Amino acid sequence: MAGQPLKAPDHARSIDLAAATRAQALLQINGGTASPDVIAVILGDRLESAKDHIAALGLTRVELDPDAV
Repeated sequence: MAGQPLKAPDHARSIDLAAATRAQALLQINGGTASPDVIAVILGDRLESAKDHIAALGLTRVELDPDAV
């Protein structure tokens, strides 16, 4: 359903459908790595490893310097 045309729900008639449609156009489901111009999603069942999903998205852990926070 994520690829279907959007319409405002009854409880939020004043939402910005143009902005939501632009965001929808950036959506990639099960198809590629994350990047600043992509909303990347991996759908799977509860038995799949979150670490595997993170790796498939091309993401790596970034350690924060506690002194910089």
